[in-house]
Amino acid sequence: MLEKPLNDVFLEGAIDDLTEAERYYTIEMGSTLLFERALSQAIEDTKLFPEAAALTGVGVIRKRSLKRFPYHLIYLVQNQELLILAIAHHKRDPFYWIDRLESQ
Repeated sequence: MLEKPLNDVFLEGAIDDLTEAERYYTIEMGSTLLFERALSQAIEDTKLFPEAAALTGVGVIRKRSLKRFPYHLIYLVQNQELLILAIAHHKRDPFYWIDRLESQ
C-alpha cells in the first residue's frame, strides 16, 4: 500500500537560510542553479526515504547533506509533512536552528 506523499514545509528561518545561501552563490558563482538543484534533489530523496538520513541528536530531527555543497537539510517528519527547519552550512554552529522548534 502506498503512503500519501509528504508535503514540504519550510519554516521562516529555513527560508532565510535559503536566501542567504542563494545570495552567496549568486555572487560567487553567478548563479544559484546548481545549489537549487542539489537542494531539490535532497528534498526529493528525503521524501522518498525520510528515515535514511542521520539523526542530529535532537529528538527525531534528521540531517541530509546536499551533494557538492557544504550544507545540511535539517528536518523532521510530522503529520505527513517534511518540516524543513534549516538549510545549515557545515561550518555554522550545528544547532543554531534549535530555537526554531519553539515557534512551531
